[in-house]
Amino acid sequence: MDAVQLASIPLHKKTGRRVLAISDDQVVHIGVAADGSDSALTQASFTLIEAAALAEAVLAGNPTAMTQPGAERMLAAALIITLRQIGSDG
Repeated sequence: MDAVQLASIPLHKKTGRRVLAISDDQVVHIGVAADGSDSALTQASFTLIEAAALAEAVLAGNPTAMTQPGAERMLAAALIITLRQIGSDG
């Protein structure tokens, strides 16, 4: 993943960590890295605009959006990235 890492979260009940990063073109990347590794295997990539559209569809009750594979991680990552960006502005 060639991007700026913004978060590294230890995996629950497993070794390794979930890595959140954002690239210069504002694409968010969710990846998994082994403990002690500097590189991560990208599992999903999306823009914050895509995440916002998914969030609106979920709030509207769209059953397809609510059951989209990876939706929970995408929305959680978007929240963390957004809060980190807001925090770095102040």
